[in-house]
Amino acid sequence: MHTPYQMTSEMMRFFCHNIAMQILQQQWLLPMMPPSLETQGMALLKKSMALYEESYDRLQQLLTGMQQFSLHPYQRATPSQESIWKSGSCSVRDYGSPTADAPIIFCIPSLINRSYIFDLHENCSLMQFLHKAGYHPILLEWHNPTQDEEAFGLSDYIIHRLEGAICAIAERYAKPMFMVGYCLGGIMSIAALARLLPTLKPYVKGLAVLAMPWDFTPMVTALPSHMSSNEDPLNVARALQQYFWALAPEKMLQKFTYFSHLDPTSALAEHFVATERWCNDILPLPAQVIQECTEQFVMKNALVHQTWSVGGDMLDYTPLATLKSLMIFPQKDHIVPEISAMAAIQALPFANILQVPMGHVGIMSSRRAPQQVWQPLVDWFASAL
Repeated sequence: MHTPYQMTSEMMRFFCHNIAMQILQQQWLLPMMPPSLETQGMALLKKSMALYEESYDRLQQLLTGMQQFSLHPYQRATPSQESIWKSGSCSVRDYGSPTADAPIIFCIPSLINRSYIFDLHENCSLMQFLHKAGYHPILLEWHNPTQDEEAFGLSDYIIHRLEGAICAIAERYAKPMFMVGYCLGGIMSIAALARLLPTLKPYVKGLAVLAMPWDFTPMVTALPSHMSSNEDPLNVARALQQYFWALAPEKMLQKFTYFSHLDPTSALAEHFVATERWCNDILPLPAQVIQECTEQFVMKNALVHQTWSVGGDMLDYTPLATLKSLMIFPQKDHIVPEISAMAAIQALPFANILQVPMGHVGIMSSRRAPQQVWQPLVDWFASAL
């Protein structure tokens, strides 16, 4: 029985092949050509056939990979760690402290994708890596917006969710804490700390940001800004997903072609499925979040010009100047160009810098991430205490 993918590709091959063969056999074009062009015409047709065959083979590998991906039985295990705080759609999951005085590592993911990129599966988990290294990892989790959050903007999530989580952790444990912000989570962490650091300085010892955009000038500006403020959050998520795909459409072909050659039962195949499912697990977002990001970051470049207002107050980065910080830049990031990320040095002027030859997702999920990203991160924590 044919699958839809196989039927589509076989029909394409049938029709293209037959049309091309009719041209070659009947040579209906050649009598209209001067003798000097006849040889060139035949050569061109043969090259076209070779190009078609190669294109067909690549398409077949792509469709095979996509089919194997969609049918793969992998299911992510339900986290067993305790949730210690909740507000609206935001919760905090505690991965436990190996010792009573182990410093806290509070991880803040992007608001766009779900949080489990920090704990992808048992063989790829930054949270478990931190725990084994002697730290107390805690993860902020974003969930589908509640009815009360449907009109939330980015500032609302910072003030009413992230800041509340930071204060709750500091009050509950009263011990040294580092924060780790990934992508948009880095921007949100900087905003929250700029507002809270004067009162939380005894607890917050440093901030690490990974693949965080700052200067939006070199980035693609075709964000889905046309949506109304009452747009369905699912439509916002779909528009964002299409935006990310459009940044590097050739990667879709490359990665699913790669997957088509893997043993579906292998650990490599399972890891691929886990990562890709996370990439496509985009959170429904209030349209106001996208509107605020587009207006403030893309149109006004407010982060660079230091004109971003959160809660009616212009952000002052001065409290961050003495905060120990680390910026990690993926050098193969097609979502956040390195030049965009490096501009954050104006907010964290004394930051240590780590450049790694990886992509935006790879620094969190690549097989090289533990050695090239996670271990240097742990080493920096130790040096910053």
